[in-house]
Amino acid sequence: MRMIALGEMFLAQKYVVHFYCSSKGVKNVKSKLPDAFIYYSLETNSQEDDLLFLQSKAKEMLPKLIVFDGDAFTQAYDVAFKELKTKVLIVNDIPTRKYMSDFVLNQNHGAESFNYQFGKNTKLLSGLKYLLLRDEFRTHYPSKKGVNKSNGLKVLVSLGGGSKATNTILEKICAAFTLLECKISSLNVLVGKMGEVTQTMRKHAKSSPFEVIFRTHTDDMAKEIISSDIAITSGGYTMWELFYLKTPFIALALNSRQAKYLSYLKQEKLCEYITSEDLNDQQKLIQKMINFIQDEKRHQYFLMESEKIFQHNRDRRSQLLTDLQL
Repeated sequence: MRMIALGEMFLAQKYVVHFYCSSKGVKNVKSKLPDAFIYYSLETNSQEDDLLFLQSKAKEMLPKLIVFDGDAFTQAYDVAFKELKTKVLIVNDIPTRKYMSDFVLNQNHGAESFNYQFGKNTKLLSGLKYLLLRDEFRTHYPSKKGVNKSNGLKVLVSLGGGSKATNTILEKICAAFTLLECKISSLNVLVGKMGEVTQTMRKHAKSSPFEVIFRTHTDDMAKEIISSDIAITSGGYTMWELFYLKTPFIALALNSRQAKYLSYLKQEKLCEYITSEDLNDQQKLIQKMINFIQDEKRHQYFLMESEKIFQHNRDRRSQLLTDLQL
C-alpha cells in the first residue's frame, strides 16, 4: 500500500504515473489510482524479461524517476537506467545487499542505524519523516486521542493479506481475548483477502462475552484505526498507520526479520511484542495482553511520541519530494 501512497503523492503534484505490478494487483491499483497508467507482469515472466520490458518503456518515456519496492530487485535494476539519466529509488525495510541506486528509502523508525552498504553516489532517505501515507490517513488525522476504557475497549486485529499461518495465529488471539478479564466492547478482525474465517474462530466468537466481527478487508483502513482504542498487527506497514493515528498496538512477527525489528521497537517503547513463544502459551499471551491494556504510562508515552513526530508535518510528501530533487 505504500506504493499506492507514493502514486497519490506524484499524481497530486501533476506528475504522470506509470504503475507496473503483478496481474493480481491490477484491480487494487486501478481502484486506488484511477489516473495512473497500469501495466502488469505475467507470473511466468523471468526477472530478465521484466527488466527488459522496463528498459524499453523507459527509453520511450524518459521518466524522471523509477521506483522499485521490496527485496526482489537485484543490483541490476539499480544501474539499468544510468544511460537514460533516470533516477532510481529502491524502497525497502531491511538491507539485504549493496545498493547502487540513486536513492534508498526506508521509512521505518531507526532505519538510519541499519547496516546498509552503498555505492558512492547512493543517498539513504530514512525514518518516519518520509512515511508514505495514503490520502485517507491525512483526512482522518486526530487532534487528540486516548485509550477509552470506560465503555469497554474497541480492539482491531489485522495481520495483513492473510494466509494459513495467520489464520492459526488469529485463532489463538480470538481464544485469548474471550478469556481476558478486561472490559472489551468489540473485537474487529480483518482476516485478509487471502485469509479465512475458520470454524475455530467462529467457535470462539460464539462463546465471547463481547461482539466479534470478522471481515476479509476494509476499503477504509484509516476509519477502522481511528475508531479503535488498541490494535494487534504484524510487524509491517500497518504499524506506522497505527502510530500516525495514535492507536497503541501489540505487534507480532511473521518472519525472523520482523522478530528482530520488533524487539528493537519494544525497547523504544513504541509497541508491545508478542513472540512465537507467547503465541504457543495461552496464559503468557493473556497476561501480556492484560499488561499492555493496563499500562497507562506506555499508552501516554506512545501518544506523546506520535504527536512529537507528526504534529508539525503531517504531510510527509513535501520532505520526500524535496530530497528526491526531481
